This record gives sequence, structure tokens and C-alpha cells, in this order.
Amino acid sequence: MSGLRLDRKGKLALSENDVTSQVIGRLSADGWTCIKLDCGWDANLQRVYGEPGMCDWLCVKRSPYVGRPHLTFLELKKPDEKPEPHQAAWMDGMRRRGFHCDYVDGYDTGKRPLLAIYRQGAFLSGVGEEAPGVA
Repeated sequence: MSGLRLDRKGKLALSENDVTSQVIGRLSADGWTCIKLDCGWDANLQRVYGEPGMCDWLCVKRSPYVGRPHLTFLELKKPDEKPEPHQAAWMDGMRRRGFHCDYVDGYDTGKRPLLAIYRQGAFLSGVGEEAPGVA
């Protein structure tokens, strides 16, 4: 973690960077290739690459079934935070096109932690489905 911080109630406060380190570390250890996505702008605020609202990460894992790799666009948030409306819209658009998109707000904490999703198998399924709480 980037340093211990406490919230107003004295609980450990995790940043999005903390969540990213934990989640991407776990996925990488489990054989996922995680590619950081970005959206770039030039000096005139013209988009040069990427898409506004796109997820933070593209996670790919070889499947035991030939020709069917697992592919998930993943948005990472600090605990108890949801995607912004333009991010939710981007994910909805990708789901309509047949891609799996999801978000997590922690590794083992938050309202939508990776471990809970992972244990349910939802991280590998749900193409075209909307993640709960996104809209």
C-alpha cells in the first residue's frame, strides 16, 4: 500500500492506487495479463487516443478452450465508489457489443470486491450483462 491512512471513523482508508495494486497483483498471480488503458489529450484538448469513459484495464487470460480466451474490461475504484456516469455509459456500450465489462471497488473490501466476484465466477461470465449497481 502507498501508506496507511485512516478515515474520519478511524478505519483504514484505501486509495484507488491501493485497490489497483491489490487487484492487479491478484489477477496477475492467477495468470491474467492486465493491460493499463488510457485516454490521452493534446494541448488543445483534442483526444489523441483512447475513448472517454473507457475502463482502466483490459484483462486477458488463456482459456482451456481453444479459441476462447477470457477477456474483461475492468474499472477500478476506491472502496464504496461507483463508476462515473460517462464510465457506466462506456461499459454499457461495450456490453451491447458483446464484451464483458465490470468494476470493483476493492480486493476484499468495499461493496463490490474482487474476491466476491471471483468466487462467484462472475468475473469470467456475464457477456452482455450489466454489473449490479452500475447506471
